[in-house]
Amino acid sequence: MGPAGPPRSGPRVVAIFTAASSATAIVGRTSEATVQPDIAFRPALEADLPAILRLLAQLSPGEPPMPVERAREVFTRMARNPGLTVWVGEIGGKVMATYTMQVMDNLGHNGTPAAIVESVVVDAELRGQGLGAVMMRHAGTQAAAAGCYKVALSSNRKRPDAHRFYQRIGFKPHGISFAIAV
Repeated sequence: MGPAGPPRSGPRVVAIFTAASSATAIVGRTSEATVQPDIAFRPALEADLPAILRLLAQLSPGEPPMPVERAREVFTRMARNPGLTVWVGEIGGKVMATYTMQVMDNLGHNGTPAAIVESVVVDAELRGQGLGAVMMRHAGTQAAAAGCYKVALSSNRKRPDAHRFYQRIGFKPHGISFAIAV
């Protein structure tokens, strides 16, 4: 395993979704009649890594989890990257959701930055309760505060439920993304 981590198993084809950076553009409508638990978002700390790794493992159950020591190395590098924040959502003091957002400076769009969201996950036991919509509104609020003109994310083609969720809360399919293993 080199510094970039284990090799990937081929290219990943994704669908791209974008929403205006206004938090009101991410409306958070859900078809479920549920009561959302109170969730508070904050930038992640190194101490949150085991919980974040637990959540991320839910997205790829067949892959071996990242060792905590490797996650600490990666998290330390990420912390030095301006505009890059790993966010966690806590319920009752327990990390139950996470996403990572990069506010990316841009020479296009008259220098207006864009926000890229990755590694979005709500704990499996809490899905369907509207927490994902609350989390994406939080991302929209953070992007708007940073002056971004859009929030973009990619979602694996194998996740049609996720695609319906993103569309339901205001994201629109936008462009085509290509990836190649390196």
